[in-house]
Amino acid sequence: MPINSSHPQHAAHLPQWQRCRDAVAGSDAIKLRGVAYLPKLSGQSDEEYTAYKLRALWYGASARTVQGLTGAVMRKDPTVEVPKALEEHLKDVTLSGISFTAFAKKVLEEVLITGRFGVLVDMPAVTHAVQRPYYAAYTAESIVNWKAEMTNGVSMLVWVVLCEQVWVAKPDDPYQLEAVEQYRVLRMVEGHYEVETYRKSKVREGAWESQGVVIPTFRGTPLTFIPFCFFGPNEITPEIAKPPILDLVDVNLDHYRLSADRKHGLHF
Repeated sequence: MPINSSHPQHAAHLPQWQRCRDAVAGSDAIKLRGVAYLPKLSGQSDEEYTAYKLRALWYGASARTVQGLTGAVMRKDPTVEVPKALEEHLKDVTLSGISFTAFAKKVLEEVLITGRFGVLVDMPAVTHAVQRPYYAAYTAESIVNWKAEMTNGVSMLVWVVLCEQVWVAKPDDPYQLEAVEQYRVLRMVEGHYEVETYRKSKVREGAWESQGVVIPTFRGTPLTFIPFCFFGPNEITPEIAKPPILDLVDVNLDHYRLSADRKHGLHF
């Protein structure tokens, strides 16, 4: 099984996530999808369909709902109790300037939109100026595969596969960057946690090559668990839940199609 194989639940929910993403993104994203959300009328030419689609109104109810619910929940900053030594870390939990409160808001927005989000607690490379744990965020779409097993009555992750996009310099021009897809595998091996990344082979077409294995440690001892957490609307388990705004998105899309037909009739 190739490393980029997706979990059956992941593949089944991708269309829902795409609808919700597009609905929240707004009119341009919806109309860019064309016939996926607004089927052509019988006998319509491409030019006629373009005009038909242009006349349709997309009302941003989905995006406004997410914004409103997020604002209602986050009207007060969350109360966080941590040891005094970690208080400074809350001002930048991602090592990219994002505070704990801003990160929590992002988690909430993602859970409202897709019903799923993941956070990995990681350590930067030894070359990084700051050496402390940080949060790495993963959307529902990027958590492509996983397996959990019951251990002492508790569900524990055995492995998780995460899809990432990294920017690397082109071999012939160090100032020109290109996006490269890679897969990060978090897994338990003989009781300890290890990480391995894969990128497409430059020699064998369709093959994926390991970029090396890293065994994260805490005070010199390998971790005995995978420091990755799932977030959902009801619980923090690997199981995928229905996106909270999905029903609203489908009504929003229905309104869009009705608007197109009404405007089409008025046009004629």
